[in-house]
Amino acid sequence: MSAAAPAANKPKPHGSHLGYVYIGLAAVLWGISASLGRAAFTGRLLPESGIRDVSPIVLSQARTSFSFLAVAIALLLSRGWRALLLPKRDLVQLVVLGAAGVAASNYFYYLAIERTNVATAIIVRAIELQRW
Repeated sequence: MSAAAPAANKPKPHGSHLGYVYIGLAAVLWGISASLGRAAFTGRLLPESGIRDVSPIVLSQARTSFSFLAVAIALLLSRGWRALLLPKRDLVQLVVLGAAGVAASNYFYYLAIERTNVATAIIVRAIELQRW
């Protein structure tokens, strides 16, 4: 009876088509975020709102914070609170990687969009990602 219990808890594999959908959705959302970033820098995103001159640091911080909250909530709902607990050493590494890696990468991505155009920024970002 104990041998059947772990098999029941084993996650079911998804079809390979779902992976393609996720990849396509990520590509579309990545392109949309670049275009929306450019619209925010030029004041065309919400012209009647009075929002002007959004800086790349504000936009990258908002993107990083929103992503963190979305992933934390998804993990909390799917795996519970205990799964989010980390040893202090890992937590420090996670904070450094988040600040130096994700936040800086988003900042320079939006800085490139602000100073050049979306196409150039996407090409530079693709080259950056290929180096990893």
